[in-house]
Amino acid sequence: MKTRSDQARDVIDGVRKKGGKASELLLTFLKNRDNCLYENLQIDSLLETAKTGVTCKSASTSLSTTDSLKALFKFLGFLVEVEIDKTANEIKALMTQYSQDDRHGDCFVCCVMSHGNETGVEGCDGQICHLNDITSPFDGVNCPSLVGKPKVFFIQACRGREMQSKVVVTDSTDPIQTSDSVSYSIPKDSDFLIALSTVEGYFSIRNPFSGSWFIQSLCKHLKEGSEQDQDILRILTKVNNDVSCREAIVLINQKEVDGKMTPQPQFTLRKILFFKAPKAYRTVSGDKERYNERMIELVSRSKQGPQATEAIAEAVAQSKEEEPALTEPPVEEPPVTEAVVESTETEPVLEESVTEPVVEASIPEPIVETPVTEPVVEASVEEPVAEVASAAVSEAVPAAEPIEPTAAHPDVPEHAPYLLIGGGTASFAAARSIRARDPGARVLIVTEESDLPYMRPPLSKELWFSDDPKATETLRFKQWNGKERSIYFQPPSFYVSPADLAKVENGGVAVLTGRKVVHMDVRGNKVKLSDGAEISYDKCLIATGGVPRNLQVIDRAGEEVMKRTTLFRKIEDFKSLEKISREVKSITIVGGGFLGSELACALGRRSDLGLEVIQMFPEKGNMGKVLPEYLSNWTTEKVRKEGVNVITDALVKNVSYKNDKLEIRLKDGRLVKTDHIVAAVGLEPSVELAKSAGLEVDSDFGGYRVNAELQARSNIWVAGDAACFYDIKLGRRRVEHHDHAVVSGRLAGENMTGASKPYWHQSMFWSDLGPDVGYEAIGIVDSSLPTVGVFAKATAKDTPKAATEQSGTGIRSESETEAVAGTLKTETKATPPPIQQKEDYGKGVIFYLRDQVVVGIVLWNVFNRMPIARKIIKDGEHHADLNEVAKLFNIHED
Repeated sequence: MKTRSDQARDVIDGVRKKGGKASELLLTFLKNRDNCLYENLQIDSLLETAKTGVTCKSASTSLSTTDSLKALFKFLGFLVEVEIDKTANEIKALMTQYSQDDRHGDCFVCCVMSHGNETGVEGCDGQICHLNDITSPFDGVNCPSLVGKPKVFFIQACRGREMQSKVVVTDSTDPIQTSDSVSYSIPKDSDFLIALSTVEGYFSIRNPFSGSWFIQSLCKHLKEGSEQDQDILRILTKVNNDVSCREAIVLINQKEVDGKMTPQPQFTLRKILFFKAPKAYRTVSGDKERYNERMIELVSRSKQGPQATEAIAEAVAQSKEEEPALTEPPVEEPPVTEAVVESTETEPVLEESVTEPVVEASIPEPIVETPVTEPVVEASVEEPVAEVASAAVSEAVPAAEPIEPTAAHPDVPEHAPYLLIGGGTASFAAARSIRARDPGARVLIVTEESDLPYMRPPLSKELWFSDDPKATETLRFKQWNGKERSIYFQPPSFYVSPADLAKVENGGVAVLTGRKVVHMDVRGNKVKLSDGAEISYDKCLIATGGVPRNLQVIDRAGEEVMKRTTLFRKIEDFKSLEKISREVKSITIVGGGFLGSELACALGRRSDLGLEVIQMFPEKGNMGKVLPEYLSNWTTEKVRKEGVNVITDALVKNVSYKNDKLEIRLKDGRLVKTDHIVAAVGLEPSVELAKSAGLEVDSDFGGYRVNAELQARSNIWVAGDAACFYDIKLGRRRVEHHDHAVVSGRLAGENMTGASKPYWHQSMFWSDLGPDVGYEAIGIVDSSLPTVGVFAKATAKDTPKAATEQSGTGIRSESETEAVAGTLKTETKATPPPIQQKEDYGKGVIFYLRDQVVVGIVLWNVFNRMPIARKIIKDGEHHADLNEVAKLFNIHED
């Protein structure tokens, strides 16, 4: 008796004879009716065969192919232009026109989709435009602006009238050999990459529904590769393998033949070429692949000697003992910026990938697509420093280094059951959490700062708006709601002396100030301090936060410039800048992010006292990397109204000190003179302990990589700015905000006492431009993502001041981190339509989308609604109408 699967195959074979459309309808019906049987029969491959049956003469370009290419290169930051139905002569003219275009950046890409033959591609008039006529206008003689820069051509066209034969492959690992040479002159045909969809003499297959095999595979792998820092040759190797493995039945002259093809890239590139995805899209989905590659490399080393073999055995054994998220050995990859072309002597790696066959086949009609690129070389006044400490990949844990005996330190306890490295918000939250679960716990916080744990947000917000002349000394401030509080989490009486920590009956929390942990011995469970003292521990938390970045042009400018530059982070920075603001006539803030914009608004209020406040940044508006352009522009005007001279599109070229003034020269020639500079250009996570502790540093986001329980090793946890954690909804992330420090610190403390809870919290952050304008945000908020904004007219209660009056706290995350949204239901009462105001964005909700799913939300002058936003992201659903979703936040209420 035939099985159910055999019977289904008989039916499918019978229907196939009736034509591709009938087969497609049957298989679609089967998938909807019995998905289990559909999967068992491997119907995808049958559906492929059913759909492919297209003759060359009836070919037409798939709209999905064009749209896929356009979306891909827009995603990569290119300026995309589409040209359709051009004759052969018009194609030639277009190539000449684009070669003379003055918009060229670091790379040019041209995609051509048409019929063709061995010599070139076919125009809509049936004439052939030779391949050389497409590429030669861009050589070093005809296009000087692209000399030394990559010119990339993707050509989708037949190159003959034969179908490639099918052969059986068992295994192949032929290496690809390259050699790079450097000289002071290069041939005019250097730096080209021409990726042809098929080899000379053969058809190029395309499916009428889903498009070209080659183009669709290219779009898929180029997008994935751009998110994983893979170079173009590596990506094209995957495309070759993907396309070569596909199979289809193709109609040629009314005859069914087996459809096979393989693309043919050819290049004269002299450098490794990367297409970089926007940062918000970058993931660590390549971690498994990189791990496998590294293990293969380690296995190959085993042939080199017994020491290498022992190292591999140790690495494998260690990987079995530790948490699954930590089994991957650290991999050092060359840091790359947006669309960077960088020179290297590394040979490309030939990879084999196995992918499911994709439904496609046939040959498209003439379309020429020419993305003229301005690859997004991220304009930034800061020059990012990519210094990452990492453990050696060949050993799971470095051998403990001998520590010389040191003199006794009576104020330093020899042992701390719970040792917390770092004295910020995350450490304090962890200490409080540990004590809550273990009332007798003895907790030691070691911080290089001279202050007890304190909150950082007021340093750039409320403290600047205080009317109390002694606020700089007392560090007490009035919140927007008028209530007064201290910047310190607890008074000194809350803590016990470090020297008495082991003696107090019920334990407690001690803070060792002015000391820095400089070495970790993870095997011996002890650390060494900057003064030579040693402390052993049972459980350890690393919450070292980060250090402010500086511009390299300032670092190199000399002592006089550095003396007049503030890197704003700590209490002493606030006190120093506050004093300076009363003594100088001009202060320039470099940076347009949260900190830079908050400080600009705060200092701008002193313009009435004669202080000139300048803010400059490379974006087109304040917080341009976070807010959509229209809202960024509105925010810039708001900052200007606060008395700030905002200079946009400003890239710092050099800084010097002349005639008692700092002179900031911009790359466009503008000159700004000032008395003092505040560099607010981001934070570099402190990972100095990675090397001695054998901890992995994330190559994409920085910070220590931890598992879902914030654990880096069996008895070491990481929280706050220094933790690179896995978000189950949004992927691998590192967050630098107060709420994340509170929640991650609290969770780490719970897990240090045995809770074993995963980190599922979506942390929020907020920023206030004074008491009247503020916003709260959650998830991935990045201006490179598509956004949908819904706005309404603001009322007197839609301000940070009113929000804190309602919640009773100025640190808004404290009032909402435990709140949970119930079932989300839109309002039933009639509401007015959303208002997109041109000049005044009173209040509203901005949704950030990735693959049509909300991954980030900004609540603009909408407060105490964060649990709703958190649940929307957690649900991860597609929403047909975000105007309806915006109603959940009641923005239309008076």
